Amino acid sequence: MNGCLHIFKLDKESCLVTSFAFRVRTNSQVTDELLNGCSEILADIVDFTWWSDHILTLGKRNGFVTMLDILSGLKLIENEPIYSQPVVERVQQFEGYLFVLESLSSENEFDLSNSNRITHDLNQREETSENGSNLSDISKLHWSLRSFSERSVPEMYKILIGSSKHQAALDFADRHGLDRDEVLKSQWLGSGQGINDIHAFLSNIKDKVFVLSECVNKVGSSEEVAKALLAFGLQLTNGYKFSESNSQESDEIWDFRMSRLQLLQFHDRLETFIGINMGRFSVQEYSKFRVMPMNEAAIALAETGKIGALNLLFKRHLYSLVHFMLDILAAIPETIPVQTYAQLLPGKSPPASTAMREEDWVECDKMVSFINKLPENHDIGSQIRTEPVVKRLLGSFWPSTDDLAVWYKNRARDIDSYSGLLDNCLCLIDFACQKGVYGLKQFHEDISYLHQLVYADNDGEISTSMSLVAWEQLSDYEKFRTMLQRCKEENVVESLRNKAIPFMHKRSHSVTLATQQHTADGHSEVDHTKGESFLVRWLKEISLANKLDLCLMVIEEGCRELQSCGFFKNEVEVVDCALQCVYLFTVTDRWSTMSAILSKLPHKQGSFCIKWTQLAQNILLYYFQSVFLFVVNH
Repeated sequence: MNGCLHIFKLDKESCLVTSFAFRVRTNSQVTDELLNGCSEILADIVDFTWWSDHILTLGKRNGFVTMLDILSGLKLIENEPIYSQPVVERVQQFEGYLFVLESLSSENEFDLSNSNRITHDLNQREETSENGSNLSDISKLHWSLRSFSERSVPEMYKILIGSSKHQAALDFADRHGLDRDEVLKSQWLGSGQGINDIHAFLSNIKDKVFVLSECVNKVGSSEEVAKALLAFGLQLTNGYKFSESNSQESDEIWDFRMSRLQLLQFHDRLETFIGINMGRFSVQEYSKFRVMPMNEAAIALAETGKIGALNLLFKRHLYSLVHFMLDILAAIPETIPVQTYAQLLPGKSPPASTAMREEDWVECDKMVSFINKLPENHDIGSQIRTEPVVKRLLGSFWPSTDDLAVWYKNRARDIDSYSGLLDNCLCLIDFACQKGVYGLKQFHEDISYLHQLVYADNDGEISTSMSLVAWEQLSDYEKFRTMLQRCKEENVVESLRNKAIPFMHKRSHSVTLATQQHTADGHSEVDHTKGESFLVRWLKEISLANKLDLCLMVIEEGCRELQSCGFFKNEVEVVDCALQCVYLFTVTDRWSTMSAILSKLPHKQGSFCIKWTQLAQNILLYYFQSVFLFVVNH
C-alpha cells in the first residue's frame, strides 16, 4: 500500500523465515545491510516480477528498474539506460518472454499493434529519464512480463486471418508471397454476403470450387442477392461446355456441370416461389422450397386450397408433377367448387403447350445419359432434374383414358362421401366429359338422375339422402323404381315424364326376365316369362299392392297419346299391362276403378278380345271363389 517491498528468506531445512540480507558494493567492497525496515532500494516500488529463477526485478515510480540477485543479495543493475526503455532485452533463460513497460488507463488494455501509443510512451519515458520531471505521468507506468511464442509464416498467416485482421493479413501475404484467397474467403464469410460483397470478395477468389459451392449453397438475404449468386455461379460454370474432342473428362468437370444444373433448378424454383407468394421473398421458406420434392410442395398447396399457386406450379413444372397429378388433385378439399380448379383437371391428352424456359446447353442428351448412370439415392437427385431434363428422361407421359375414368369416378364418390355436395360431383364429371373422357357418359347420367331425385322439390329441399355409392349399387330397374317411390296420384305423371320415362328409354326399353339356371347335371331351367319394360314391371308391383288409383292415372296418361307420350311401346303392351294389373288386384270393392282402367284401353279387335275374355273368366272365377268362401265361413 505504501510502495515498500519486504523480502523474506525461507530456510527449508530448519523451517525458518528470516529477513533478506541486502548486500551493497562500496569501493569494490561488499557489505551486508539487514533490511529491518524499508530501505531506499525497496521503497517507492510500483510493481515487481521474477526476471529469472533467482533474479527479482523491481519497477520504481521514477521509471527505473532495479534487479536483485536473491542468491548473492547483490543489486545487479543501476541506472542502465536500456532498462528504462519500454522493451527490455530478451531473457536468455526464458526465451520468448519480454519485460514491457506499459502506460495503461483503467479503461484500455495494452495493444502491441498500437505503434503510435508505444512511440508516445517511449518519448514520454525518455523525457522523464532525462529531466527527472513529470512524476505524475511516470506514476501511470506499469511493468509486466509478456510472453511471445515463435510462429511459422503459415501459422502467423492463420492467426492474422483468424483474428479478422484482414488488411494486415493481405500485407503479410504480399510480403511472403502467400495466396490471398484465404483472406478473401474470410472476408466473404464474415461479410453480409450482399451484391457488393460478391463483387468485392467472391469474384476475386481463385478457388472456383469454393466459389461455386458458395453460389450453390448460399441462399441470399433477399431476392436480388439470391439471383446475383445464382447468376455468378452460372457465369462461372459456363466454361465447361461439351466438346467433341474431350472424350475423357475429369470428375471435377462433371461436378461443375452438375452444379450448373442445380443453379438452373434453384433459379427456376426462385421464379416459381416468387410467383406463388405474390412477390414476397422469405429466406427460410425459399430455402425449404427449393430443395423439397415438387410433388410435396404441390400437395401442400392443394391441401390448403391455394388453387392459383397450384395452377402456377403445374404451368412451370408440369413434367415434374405429371406422375403425381392425380394424387395432387385428390388432395384439394372436397368443399371447394370444381369450377375454381377446372383448368387443372386432366383430359384425354396433355396440354398442347407448356410454359417452359429455353433449354440450357447443359440440359442435353449427354448430361441426361450421365444422370441415368447415377445411383437412385443420389444426394442431389431431385435438385438436378430441371424441367427440360425431366422431359428428356420421361418423355411424354400422360395417364390413359381408362385410368382417368377410374380416377374421376373415385374422386366423385369421395366428394359425395366427405362433403355430400352432389353439385360438385356432377360438375366434376361434366368437365371430364368435356375434356374427352367419354367413358363417363353413363356415370354422368347416373349422377344427374340422383341429383334430380335428391333435389326433387322446386324449393331445393332434399327429398332423399341416398349416397352416390348406394345409388350406383342399384340396378337400373331399382333406380327407376326409386324415382317413383314417393309419387302420389297428383304428381306421378309429372315424375314419369321428367325423370323415370327418359331414364327407362336411355337404359333399356325392356328387361328380359327369362334367365337360365344351370343345374348340377348340366340341364337348365328356363323362365319363359315375357320381357317387360320398367314401367310395366312397376305397374304390376303397385297393382299387387292395391294402389289402383296410381295405376289408373298412369294407364290413362299412357293411352291418351300412345305414340307420342312414350309410356308404352304399342297398344298390345298397354292392353296386356292393364289386364295383368286388374288381375293382380286383391280387393273386391273397387270394381268401378277396375272398370275405369279397362275403359281407358284402346279398342282393337283380335288380341284385345282374347285378353278381355281371359280376364272376364278369371274375374268370374275369383268372384265365385270369394262367394263360396264367404258361405262356408258363415
